[in-house]
Amino acid sequence: MAGSFDEYQRDKREREWRERVKRQKETMGNAERVQKASDWKRIGNEKIKAGNFWEARDYYREAIMFVEDLVDARRRERNELLVPLFCNLARVHLQLHENKLAEEAAAKALDIAAVPSNKVHASFYAKAHFRRGLARCELGRLEEACEDFAAAQKLQPESQEVTCHLTKLREQLAEGDQRRCTQGDEQKEHDEQRRKLVEKEKQALQLRLERRARAEQRQQMQEVFHKLAEGDMLYEEREREMEPVRMKEQETRKTLDLERNLLNIIDESKGLPATEDFDEFMTHKERRCKEQHGELEQKKRILDKKKREQEWKEEDEWKGHRDKHRERLEAERLAAESGGACAGSVVPPASSRSAEVSRWCEQRMRELLLFASVERELLDLHCISTVGFKELVGGEAATGRATVKAMVTDVAKLTGEAAVFKLNVTKPALHYFDYFLKL
Repeated sequence: MAGSFDEYQRDKREREWRERVKRQKETMGNAERVQKASDWKRIGNEKIKAGNFWEARDYYREAIMFVEDLVDARRRERNELLVPLFCNLARVHLQLHENKLAEEAAAKALDIAAVPSNKVHASFYAKAHFRRGLARCELGRLEEACEDFAAAQKLQPESQEVTCHLTKLREQLAEGDQRRCTQGDEQKEHDEQRRKLVEKEKQALQLRLERRARAEQRQQMQEVFHKLAEGDMLYEEREREMEPVRMKEQETRKTLDLERNLLNIIDESKGLPATEDFDEFMTHKERRCKEQHGELEQKKRILDKKKREQEWKEEDEWKGHRDKHRERLEAERLAAESGGACAGSVVPPASSRSAEVSRWCEQRMRELLLFASVERELLDLHCISTVGFKELVGGEAATGRATVKAMVTDVAKLTGEAAVFKLNVTKPALHYFDYFLKL
């Protein structure tokens, strides 16, 4: 609680001091402010010589506040005052062990000196680098401090103080690198030992797990063998169910062996080699079955065709009988009409007539659908032509000038109906046609 109160009091004094200086600046002109800052700088230098660093710090800070916001017209006077003020303030902070504030003050001086148009003297530039290097040394940032010392030595190579600090710091950094290298080697060795230990523990754990798994597996196998020894045979019931299947397979095999022997006898009588291998016999048997199936299909198509031709022949005979019957009826009607006319009676003409042409349509469609496609060799370009069977057999195909490419020999399915209706003698006839076909 006491520390917090001290901080509060310090912040309060800082605010009051800044407000007082600000009010004082507002009542002064630029020349007066420059003169006041010069006076405060001279007094601060005297305080440093007397060893009174606390008062010197306050004088330098107040002098900086008087000129840090001067107009650009007085930029030269402002920079001539600010650079030495910041350098001296950094020195005071170093004496008071305020290293962070010393680094900030020296950095501000370097920021002003880094602008070429400000034309800051090299001595102030080197002094700012040197004092920022001292502050960074105290803060433990040795590599950055070494860079500042090197920059200061480059600007003032004759300075013994800068050279001495730079030499000592480089030796310290070299010792630190060697120490870190040694510590790094030791750390690597320790890490390697640790890694080997962890790897060894993992291998031991894996070995224990494998042993436990093998023990559990061995225990399970012993339990299974014990159950098998005491109980029935495994899959015994399934074996009994498969017994009829095996017997049937044996009978089938005997039948096939007998068939093979018979076929071998037939082949030997024809002078063909016998088939001893069962697999080869099954291959030949499968091929013969396919050939027999193809032959049966061909015979079936031929029989179907003959049956359809017989049906067509019967239909044609029936149609002939029906046509003769219709002609007889028509002759009787005409005779009756002529007899009625002679008697003076008038017979009105039929209002409508119809004729079935299904049979004729089917025959004509078959004639049109049965065709052959040939490829002529007499032309440079291949052309496909459709010709009748008589023309194909006795024409170009017979002379070898054309090659048959495709042929439709039969209409597999042809169903439907067709008719012609005469509804009125003054109007054209109505033709009805509906068929489904499959080649």
